[in-house]
Amino acid sequence: MRAQGTSLLLTANKNPGQQIFDLADLNSRVVWGPVYKLPSLSQVEVEQALLLHAHARGLELGSEGWDYLFKHCRRDTSSLVAILALLDDESLRHQRRLTLPFLRQVLNAQETP
Repeated sequence: MRAQGTSLLLTANKNPGQQIFDLADLNSRVVWGPVYKLPSLSQVEVEQALLLHAHARGLELGSEGWDYLFKHCRRDTSSLVAILALLDDESLRHQRRLTLPFLRQVLNAQETP
């Protein structure tokens, strides 16, 4: 990749110097480039990021909807982004606005097999 002038971005929960991969030559290549440690987002920053994500999708949840999500759903960013995608898909499929009853209906349907 270096010879071709292309880039590769990897993310991990560990420092690349801690032998992330089982292959030694792959580990040595991973530590060749720059390594950045990114801090975790605060709860306020997570909420702001989700608001931006929802806005980009054209979703309007309202304060009751956000309160419900933060009280009843997993609070990690990837889960909440996945829930926003689900709500977006379901609201389009059913041609419904994201009201609190509809939000509950969609999320309860996800919990039952």
